[in-house]
Amino acid sequence: FPAVWILLTSLKSEAELVSKPITYWPHDPTLANYLKAFADQPLLLERMLETLHIDPDAVARAEPMVYRDLQRVCAMCDSKNRCARDLEAGRAAFNFEDYCPNSLTLKTLS
Repeated sequence: FPAVWILLTSLKSEAELVSKPITYWPHDPTLANYLKAFADQPLLLERMLETLHIDPDAVARAEPMVYRDLQRVCAMCDSKNRCARDLEAGRAAFNFEDYCPNSLTLKTLS
């Protein structure tokens, strides 16, 4: 039952998630939550690498397991919003060590 609840909840819109009364079945199922969760992550990682003057393609070719680990850690990161803001504002190279769980690997690669 918990797995079914998680799946059904993941298919609900944000409005439906907070609506009352609670609905058990999504009225208008959507994959938007999945797209939102996964769409930006590779872009954030690639942007961070480029900001730090690290070629993402070169890392992926030379160290594929390291690159895959960078992707995995980035996908699970709780600081995506801060990362995106810092990248947009041009502050990521100065601040990433404060919040990025990939900071040690990124410093090693740079």
